[in-house]
Amino acid sequence: MVSRQRTDSIRHALRNETRESHEELEKFVQSSNLFGSAIGYRVYLASMLRVYQTFAKPLLWVEQRAELEPITFQAQSCIQSDLGSEFDSQSAACEPVAPECCWGTAYVIEGSSMGAKVLLRSISQKPDRESYPVRYLNLIGEHAPERWPKFLRALEVSACDPTKTAHAARRAFELVHEIFVETNDSLESTQKQ
Repeated sequence: MVSRQRTDSIRHALRNETRESHEELEKFVQSSNLFGSAIGYRVYLASMLRVYQTFAKPLLWVEQRAELEPITFQAQSCIQSDLGSEFDSQSAACEPVAPECCWGTAYVIEGSSMGAKVLLRSISQKPDRESYPVRYLNLIGEHAPERWPKFLRALEVSACDPTKTAHAARRAFELVHEIFVETNDSLESTQKQ
């Protein structure tokens, strides 16, 4: 049985350490209007593809240890399908150096999937909803309700240091933000040409 103090310690450390970087990423997503147009949505999908490619190794590591259904590669495949064949971006893989890095990274990615149902609902109400392919959102929306609590339970029983895990999660948020900015800038400059 995991002590209540350890559980609270990990969650508290993760929330506190990532609050600012999480808010910055959310501000960027909202200000970029990624879900307001089909083009913005493509930026979101292309960014998420790069995120999964970058963090595949730590995500796969956590999926195995937390006994989560392995969907990391399936998510990439769904995103590529949603984007069409012209998108096959590659990103340098993140090499996990410690379990804390893997758990911190997975905290960010697994947590982000909890909003899939809300996004799907929003897209379904758009008059041009056929311009928004949703294979990826359907996949993560289907799995998120069971994955998130299972992930949190596995995190709680892991032997990882809460402070190091929280620092890794903050850095993962920062890297995700960088990926979104770079992808947005790249697609904007392509459209101007």
